[in-house]
Amino acid sequence: MAMDDTHVRQLQSICQTQHARWTPGSNNMTSLELEEAIRHLGGAVGDDDTPFEEMEAVGRDLHLHSMALRSAQSRVRGVTPAATAPPVEFDWRSHNGRSYVTSVKFQGACGTCTCFSTTAAVESAICIATQTSPQIIQGVEVPALSEAQMFYCGAASQDRTCASGWFLPAALAYLQNTGVAPYSYFPYESGDQPCLIQPGWESVVTKIIGSTKLTAPDEIKSWIATRGPVAIMMVAYEDLFTYKEGIYHPVSTNKLGVHSVCVVGYSDNKEAWLCKNSWSTQWGEDGYFWMAYGVCGMGSSVHGINGLALVDGKPLSPRRPVA
Repeated sequence: MAMDDTHVRQLQSICQTQHARWTPGSNNMTSLELEEAIRHLGGAVGDDDTPFEEMEAVGRDLHLHSMALRSAQSRVRGVTPAATAPPVEFDWRSHNGRSYVTSVKFQGACGTCTCFSTTAAVESAICIATQTSPQIIQGVEVPALSEAQMFYCGAASQDRTCASGWFLPAALAYLQNTGVAPYSYFPYESGDQPCLIQPGWESVVTKIIGSTKLTAPDEIKSWIATRGPVAIMMVAYEDLFTYKEGIYHPVSTNKLGVHSVCVVGYSDNKEAWLCKNSWSTQWGEDGYFWMAYGVCGMGSSVHGINGLALVDGKPLSPRRPVA
């Protein structure tokens, strides 16, 4: 089944009827057959993850618990917001006049989304730690890590393929234990292939100290605002492919699987998370989307980067912490 203009118009009508806060539209994903579009997901649920069938309920319950707690605190006389409470909104694309987020990439029709979400978080961690914005050097963006190495070397060694995708915790473990070379050592192309990384890559890897699984919404917000973007897993509905702008929540009932994205900010005013996707800038709001609080299982699998052990093969200066 193709996601053609007729299908998009039907979703637009549903969104208007339901007074949805987002707008569907035609883009690079809606020109594909649905079966082909599904190949642009790739999150896999492991034994230690929240089961796929429970992800949305877990995320919704976490959000409702957070709202109830805030409501109870606001009713207590004399209670003032804690000094450590997260700010009302935050966006690493524009913080203190600088961007700490690398450009939106395109994973293509291969289940590599966990590699793109985690490298996005680590690339931002590098920028935050060094207090520099991404730069273009000799026509190449820096920093840029090799998703190809992560998947075609790391995931493939665990018998994962484009069709099966990869586990988010496994991708983070690879970043910690093996590390990832710069993008130039193994440029990304979509499709199962041999691990053809350039020699000498081991001496220039970036490694993370570790990662932390986060659950409570305020905990996630505080982590984002003080330490950096986080990688998440979410339930992907068919209508996500048609997202054009606004604050997304599914109006479709067709669940297609699990997707992984990088959350680079949030807004309590919009009641939404700001997500960096890996479907190119031709999709969504220049490659980004706002996802409403409490939907799509957000909170069931959220991971923050603890810190950077190596950047380009060298220890990071202790005078430049990630926080």
